[in-house]
Amino acid sequence: MVLGGFYLNSEVKSTFAGAPFEGRWTLTYSMFKKKYQATWIDSVMPHVFTSEGDVDATGKIFTLIGEGFDPATGKPTKERWVMEVKDADNHQMTFYSPGPDGKERKSGEIVYKRKK
Repeated sequence: MVLGGFYLNSEVKSTFAGAPFEGRWTLTYSMFKKKYQATWIDSVMPHVFTSEGDVDATGKIFTLIGEGFDPATGKPTKERWVMEVKDADNHQMTFYSPGPDGKERKSGEIVYKRKK
């Protein structure tokens, strides 16, 4: 948690397609919109992805609808991000976006482990 405890800041360092990869995800609750809001940036594409949504009744599964960018067409697209809190040290983020046929498909997944 950063900036007065208002933001969950997650960082990932890994490889993607055989190259080094870094990404950052920030989540907060907007008291004005009454929605969770998130941003995603990474070392693959120079674009700030934004999303907003809600958490389920357990308080552990966040579903956000985001503004994405389809690198194949160069056009904006909607994405669904699902972040699940497994426990205090483990989270999983799954990304869904439209496939070539327009149907939603899983487009990525990141497993986070708290750095100790």
